[in-house]
Amino acid sequence: MIFTYTSRFCLTLLCSGMLVSTSAYAESIATMEIPLHAASTPTQKASNPKTLEWWLKRHKKQVSQKEKMLDAQIIFIGASVMDYWAVDVVGKGKKRYQRGGKIWREFYLPRKALNFGIAGDNTATTLWRLQNGALDGIAPKVAIVAIGYNNKEKQNEVAEGITAVVREVRRRCPKTKVLLMPYLASTKAGWRENKSFRAYDDACKMVAKDNMIIPLEINNMLVNENGVLKDQALIPDNLHPAEGGYYIWHNAMKETILTLLEEKTDE
Repeated sequence: MIFTYTSRFCLTLLCSGMLVSTSAYAESIATMEIPLHAASTPTQKASNPKTLEWWLKRHKKQVSQKEKMLDAQIIFIGASVMDYWAVDVVGKGKKRYQRGGKIWREFYLPRKALNFGIAGDNTATTLWRLQNGALDGIAPKVAIVAIGYNNKEKQNEVAEGITAVVREVRRRCPKTKVLLMPYLASTKAGWRENKSFRAYDDACKMVAKDNMIIPLEINNMLVNENGVLKDQALIPDNLHPAEGGYYIWHNAMKETILTLLEEKTDE
């Protein structure tokens, strides 16, 4: 499914000379009204004072890095699975795994990528960061968003929270294409019924008319014939990819990213 969708999308862009037509903005979600609740109201992370201090320090560091790269072309937005794209190793003992750092340095950093992922974030805390400096002064070509699995609210509220995050990107970076990433596959038979995955599906429906938002399904590259994660080593804890999982994720979106950056894709 991913190859069919991506190929069709890339062909459309190439045939149009990589120009975004005015019709792409006709159904922008930038003005969409979303009910206010715990998942859609911007808030600081406040589980305890030390956590808040750590979180604000991480946010300020990311904003500081952004100030040194105002010509950023790619931004990553989300929680731990996004955070670990730019990290070599996470975990301790037998749960210590290589993450996405090598891919980050080889592919994303040379293309002026910024990482706005912070482990533990949910839609509300991500919204706060986007409204408090993360997106100021930049106009990237691509935003990659994966958020929602740390939310505790009802499914419909999580979906609205995800949509609120994407809406904030659309408001602040109106010419940026958004790749909306799903909850990842696991070894559990019922993983597709997970609340976060269903909320993602609902969010995709909410933003479907906005041509600047591209839901990018990658799980068909991670599962076996039984529909579950084909190799536990790809996502050891059924949530955070190890390096092999990040490589599959990268390969799933590489063609689309290169097209959006106006680079030639591999044929």
